[in-house]
Amino acid sequence: MPGGSADQAGLLVGDRLLTIGGKPAALDVAAMWKLESKPAGTKIPLMVSRDRKTERMTLELIVPLR
Repeated sequence: MPGGSADQAGLLVGDRLLTIGGKPAALDVAAMWKLESKPAGTKIPLMVSRDRKTERMTLELIVPLR
């Protein structure tokens, strides 16, 4: 979403999430609900694979995902 948390963190189409908050990125509904409940301003560390390189990023929640 333009202007959203992921956009402002610098994530691009085609990036592959490796870790979210220090844990392996996986489709884990319970973990996603925990992230959704965090307040705006919460910073979440990410590891991303882009063009075969690993990058560390920080995603800052702009608004809760509810």
